[in-house]
Amino acid sequence: PEGKITVINLISRIRKQSLYYITIFRDGQDTESRDFSLKRKFLIKYKGKIDFLLNLQIEKDSASQLTGTITYTDDGDENNAFNKDFFKQLKESGILDSDDSWDVYDDHDSSVKENGTETWRKGILSINLSN
Repeated sequence: PEGKITVINLISRIRKQSLYYITIFRDGQDTESRDFSLKRKFLIKYKGKIDFLLNLQIEKDSASQLTGTITYTDDGDENNAFNKDFFKQLKESGILDSDDSWDVYDDHDSSVKENGTETWRKGILSINLSN
């Protein structure tokens, strides 16, 4: 599905931008001497049924992180487009570290990673920020 590839490419670009910010603000070597924090949010809307909200946080006193939340408001084809294969592609492209870098929950905040996508309502991503 073309839409899935577009979303993967957008997430990859956001990750690259985040790495650029981290380079500019010298994450690691100068983290302790940083006297500011930077937070940036990115929203990707897919067909009005799935939202990807990515949060870049460059904190003044801790390591930077890029996390994401996926909101599923459908129980059909759109959910299915962003199934386990979607996360597998994110992992293969280096965006996610491992299978532990994502999880999905139902309406009751129970983990449903192994269930069918029709029960998926919210997903959580931890995006790899190493080169």
